Amino acid sequence: MMKKNVNRRNFIQTASLAAAGFYVMPFFASCKSDTSTRHPETGNKMNKDFIADLDIQLTASPSQTNIFPDKSTNTYSYKASIIKGSEDNLQNIEGSYLGPVIRVKKGDKVRVRYENQIPAESIVHWHGLHVSHENDGHPEHVIGEGDTYYYEFEVMNRAGTYWFHPHPHRHTGEQV
Repeated sequence: MMKKNVNRRNFIQTASLAAAGFYVMPFFASCKSDTSTRHPETGNKMNKDFIADLDIQLTASPSQTNIFPDKSTNTYSYKASIIKGSEDNLQNIEGSYLGPVIRVKKGDKVRVRYENQIPAESIVHWHGLHVSHENDGHPEHVIGEGDTYYYEFEVMNRAGTYWFHPHPHRHTGEQV
């Protein structure tokens, strides 16, 4: 029979590896599925008590854009309109597949009513903004064609350039 030499160093290394394994197990479990990560039971509703300084309707829809000379390319585009707030907070870029420019400042309370009119599940991720999980555009919150997702948050960031983009699981690249 072989005698194992157990010392403090070996014990700590083994215990650390075991703890790390248990820590990352939920991550690997979430990666197992190629299907939608949509959680329809966590429906998203507009909060009537949230008083927005800026309220925007943002719609994603299929479109055609001239990326190359003399040739149209199928794209998805975003158009936005102001429901409440100053028109100076929003600039749609006509003739471009780029989304609108949304101007906010720290402390602004913002509501975005994202309407998905593309023929696929989608969600919007606010890149770099400090927002709650429900407002971050995580793939588990995707919505189907014709559905609306309500983002409601107070801008916590300092001045900077931030952007938004679609963020559905396994389809972000094609939708961007």
